[in-house]
Order: sequence, then structure tokens, then C-alpha cells
Amino acid sequence: MLIHQLDRHQRELAESHADAGYEHVVRFVVTYNRAHGGNRVLAHAQHGCCTYATPEQAQAWISAAQAANTPEQLRSVYGDVDTFQVRAAACWVDHHDPMGCWFDDDGENPALAVAGVAFGVWSKLDASERHGVSFGLFPAQPMVEADARLSWLDDHGRLLAVALMEIAAHTPKGVSLAGLSKVQRAKGRYGSGRSGVRKALHPEASSEDEL
Repeated sequence: MLIHQLDRHQRELAESHADAGYEHVVRFVVTYNRAHGGNRVLAHAQHGCCTYATPEQAQAWISAAQAANTPEQLRSVYGDVDTFQVRAAACWVDHHDPMGCWFDDDGENPALAVAGVAFGVWSKLDASERHGVSFGLFPAQPMVEADARLSWLDDHGRLLAVALMEIAAHTPKGVSLAGLSKVQRAKGRYGSGRSGVRKALHPEASSEDEL
């Protein structure tokens, strides 16, 4: 899925370090726009402890922060809190510090902006709503809120629906998106190899990550 891929900024950064002989791993981080329509940057310090092995874990931080704080509290730190999104980041192999703090602007990479909003919507859906998305049925209220965040983009309703259906298509039947990493970790523990969901989603992530 697009949400698991490095954007242009992160990819070029990783390639420049590769030319110097340094490898990278893909981790997942929380990002936000510093100002409306501005640059997308890390929401946390540029430290490995602020990166995650899976996008679901990064999305869980967003959900927890929004549940534990009022919008006014979050705005006092981040400004436009509606711009929180998960992104894949190129990180150093040993300590997982991100190699850089900049990401593609939403206007520069609208497909990834839509994927990030869709990922946030998906994390809030219950099992029946997720099942419905697989058949093209979209719950009204989450879609209204997401549409408002993407109102700057033409045809955003259709693009959002397509992005949600892509997530549904990549979610194994009977397994929630939030549980994918746990499923693969259990397989690895009993020696069933690394060809499952975890490797497919982010092949460079360490199997030793704490989940």
C-alpha cells in the first residue's frame, strides 16, 4: 500500500546516504503540517524512540493524543491538528533515528495525503464498518469528516473511497488492521519464515522491534 512507501523527500534522502555507503530501514512516524498548506514535518523529536515498527502503532499515537487532549491543547503545540498523518520514514539501521524530518507537502503528493487520511479513517471504523467498505459501503460521519480535510483536492470523495478499499483489500479476512504486526510476530517466533504480512508491508523493518 502507498502508506508503506517512502515519499520523494525520504526516498531521495535514503538514496543520498546509500551512495555514501549507509543503509536504512523503513520505520513509521507521525507527521503534521507546520502551517495550513505548509511543509509536512515530524511531529516528534528526530529520535528512534519516536518511530514505530508498523503504521498501525504510529496511528495509535494519533488516536491516543486526540483522545487525551482537547483540540485547543493540541493546537497550542501543533497548530492545525487535522493534518496529523502517518508516514514511512528512512531511518538509520542501528538506532532508528530518522535520517530527515521533512516529507512531501500534501499538494506535492496528493495521493499520499489521501492515503494518510484514509488510514486515519480506517483506524476508527468498527468491524462491521470495515466489512462494509470491502463492498463499497462507507459510513457517513467518518467520510464527512475526511472529506472536509481533503476539500482542497478535486474529486476527493472518489479518491478517498478508492484508498479505503485498497486498505480493506490488504487486510486479511478476520484479522483487524491493528493486529497485523502481532500476527506476523507470532509466526516468526515459531519459525514459519518471514514471507507473511509483516515482510510484505515493510520488508526492511527489524523483526526484533518491540510491538
